[in-house]
Amino acid sequence: MGKLWVVDDDPKSSGDLEDLIQHFDTILDQAGRKKQDEQELEAILNRLREIKQPEEITLMRKAIDISCKAHTELIKSLHNGMSEYQAQAIIEYVFKDNGSEAPGYPSIVGNGENSCILHYTNNRKKLTSEQL
Repeated sequence: MGKLWVVDDDPKSSGDLEDLIQHFDTILDQAGRKKQDEQELEAILNRLREIKQPEEITLMRKAIDISCKAHTELIKSLHNGMSEYQAQAIIEYVFKDNGSEAPGYPSIVGNGENSCILHYTNNRKKLTSEQL
């Protein structure tokens, strides 16, 4: 089985994409490169996901910090008459302003009765002082 893609190996890093691919190839070689069924392949991938490289942990912490900043900024900015979509804009602005390439998750900004709607996305209702 040949490689599906080509990546450069960073000799200074033991946790780059090339190393992950090599590790995956080693596991498949040990399994005799037999055709993996979905459950076996899923188990292999799940084991690979369990261990995070230091670079992954750093990025995860950065994402958490940005998310916390965004929520804190939203709390400080909420006011009577603000629309749900304006609240969403504040959160997503803080994500971008702090170096995020894209939101890590879609914004769900619902207030009042909209807060009970699973995966609410209309974001058009205005906030009232009772809901702040």
